[in-house]
Amino acid sequence: MIWNNQLLSFAGYMQEDGSILGDPLNVHLTKAIIELGWRPPPFRTRWDMLPLVTMAEGEDPVITELPKDMFPLVEISHPQHTLAFDKLGLKWVPAPALSRMGFDIGGVQYTATPFIGWFMDAEIGVRNLADRERYNVLPSLIKALGWIDSVEQLDEINEADRLRLLSNAQSELNYAVHFSFQQANIRMTDTLTASAMYCNYDDEHLRKHGFRLPADPYWLAPPQGSIVPLWHRGGSPNYQPKPLIARHLQDPVKVWRRKTKQQEELNSLTYPARRSNWPATRENLSHVRIGYCSSGTTAVKLARKAEAYLLRLNKISVQYHISSPQPLNTLSPDTLQSGDIVLLIASSSGHGEIPVNGKDFENALSRSELPSGLEWAIFGNGNSSYSDSFNGAAKKLRNILLRRGASFLLPDFFYGDTLIEDPPFRQLNTWLFAVSMRLFNSAGEEATDLGSGSQPTPGYNIFQAFSPANVSSCTAISSNHRRLFIDVENSNPSCFSHAQFLIPNSHKTTQEILSIIGLTGKELLSQESPRLCLYDILSHFVDVDRPFKHIRWIHTIKLNNEEEDALLRQPLLQSLKILKKRRKIKPNSSAFLSALPLGRPRHFSLASAIEVNKNTSRLEFIVKTHTKGKFSSEFLSIAEIGASLRVRLSGQSTMSMIENFSKPIIAFATGSGIAPVKYILQQRLKISQESPSSLRQNLEPGPISLFVGFRGEDTQMVSDALHDGIKSNMIDILSLTPSNDKKWRAQDCVFNPGFKSTIERKVKKDECFVFVCASSQAANEFSSNLNAIIGVDVQKELGDRYLEEVFEVAQL
Repeated sequence: MIWNNQLLSFAGYMQEDGSILGDPLNVHLTKAIIELGWRPPPFRTRWDMLPLVTMAEGEDPVITELPKDMFPLVEISHPQHTLAFDKLGLKWVPAPALSRMGFDIGGVQYTATPFIGWFMDAEIGVRNLADRERYNVLPSLIKALGWIDSVEQLDEINEADRLRLLSNAQSELNYAVHFSFQQANIRMTDTLTASAMYCNYDDEHLRKHGFRLPADPYWLAPPQGSIVPLWHRGGSPNYQPKPLIARHLQDPVKVWRRKTKQQEELNSLTYPARRSNWPATRENLSHVRIGYCSSGTTAVKLARKAEAYLLRLNKISVQYHISSPQPLNTLSPDTLQSGDIVLLIASSSGHGEIPVNGKDFENALSRSELPSGLEWAIFGNGNSSYSDSFNGAAKKLRNILLRRGASFLLPDFFYGDTLIEDPPFRQLNTWLFAVSMRLFNSAGEEATDLGSGSQPTPGYNIFQAFSPANVSSCTAISSNHRRLFIDVENSNPSCFSHAQFLIPNSHKTTQEILSIIGLTGKELLSQESPRLCLYDILSHFVDVDRPFKHIRWIHTIKLNNEEEDALLRQPLLQSLKILKKRRKIKPNSSAFLSALPLGRPRHFSLASAIEVNKNTSRLEFIVKTHTKGKFSSEFLSIAEIGASLRVRLSGQSTMSMIENFSKPIIAFATGSGIAPVKYILQQRLKISQESPSSLRQNLEPGPISLFVGFRGEDTQMVSDALHDGIKSNMIDILSLTPSNDKKWRAQDCVFNPGFKSTIERKVKKDECFVFVCASSQAANEFSSNLNAIIGVDVQKELGDRYLEEVFEVAQL
């Protein structure tokens, strides 16, 4: 017997997070073959060919590897949608070879009788690649074709439009499969031709013999449905004449398990450990569990969006294990553990009742002892036009939890209202934001989400982390970029790759504030920090365009509620000027300090770094100019040589890429993202030049494949940045894409046939680094393109070797 369902088939690997890499149909088979002794490729993808496993009676199973070049895979492309299909990276085997087959003739059964033929297009395009239980590519294809903005959006549209998109995508995929096999000169039949041939043969058989051919209607009926004539013929006689080729009744893997007395069922097997990018302490991470109940589909859609939202946040800094959404009835309270966070999304049925798929959970919750340390949050999905039963299910769940002494992330559940918005996605985002603030924004005093505008609490560590620096020069290199050089004391340029700048306030503004509050500015922050006084803080750390954080420092002036609200809304300097008219102010310096809104640092990557002398380093930055940008436009446009500012230097993960000199790199950058690429080239060149001549011959630098997108006016800036790298022959692929009318994008150049094999070799075999510095959208598209080429989530597989620096287009 042959274990494999088909001689040519793809492995299916169960991932630690429950997802499947490869063909879900073959997950259990893959597990069994690994148990038997097969070693999958070190770099697993979704297109790994399974070996053959054959088993004779009384003998042990035998593994036989199939040479890759014997059966080259067919890459699926489309003549009108080339880029869209490139981004999916679809492939398939060249021929069907059903192998769990037996031949029964003359009373003899031949148990290993593969049946080999050629594909019909729908086998691949409608079933293997499109079925939800297989590769499920239709949602991704719809997005790639530009019909929707995101895969999640497919669940948000009405069912009629959803069916239209899925049907159209299925047709395009089926056509692409047929086209690709034609291009590869591999035989394939189409659905209409195959159906017509069978109908003609069956009709002729009926005419001659008076009865139709025996057949299984399930296999005859094309999956496209009624647009194919064969669909309307109805059932055919389904009997089994001899001789007969048929599928084996027994599963050979299970037969083998019984023979070897391994009694455990295949579905309950423990999957082997494999390389993972989760932190080493992953088993200690708390679980975020998402449960839903609904008599319709809205709660399911909301739960999926909640999962996607939390996964994006958790990807930045892995703090939790985010479990996939599940109906409440499958979320047993007995399986919850201390430290778990449980998010419930509850729709109501009938008169505010908990739906059927949540009833078992309701009953179990009422009688179970909940572990200590659990935290709950509930999103109610209801319609306020039914006032008596509005969000009844969510209320009942909350009340049960309250009686059980549960702890909540938020004070109350969220009253989602489909009367206002159906489905209530914006309301869900509001709730998720509140949840995420509790889950991801509690890292302590110095935790600062600069993107959302939250501010760090004033503390000595924050002030002392920023060092004095001076502007050495600042020149325009194009209409929208400046080259900035700063001098920093007591820094080793080889240890740093990034900087955060604080925008200084003018001497005039600082003195005006001190004059109003009646302080000199010489007041020290602390006795332990004699170099940091109030003047320094007001000059370098405070954002005068933002309001006070509180007004507890005002103890000499009595304010009404309206005045207090105004002081907490308007800019700090404006509030001080108004207060000055009321009465002289002289606050306690510590209380005043705690109310000050701190400035938001601007993040930049180094473009180059040199030592001016033993005590000073000169750092180069390329700064994109934004209209009305406080740093890039207002400050740098008037900054004179010697102007002071505060900077915080950090040596981030790019240092490991620089130090692993012999490892190749795939780099992608847009605009000012060329700056860190220049720095990487500079540092690698420096290592090469400073290495002893005896080692230099054996220390070959890893080649760098570089993909750059830029505006035409920035051509000289890009040329200058890459000059040394090109001259030193460190770059093996250089793809430069200026802005163009045809909308060609740098991230899509990886699909160039001359580049794909190099990229695949570097990722799979050469243990390369990937470095990305671009906008969020461009970075995500580049990552998706690599995934399509390799056949796996490259960022997840490479782990620390995938380095991504994302800048927002609106950064000032």
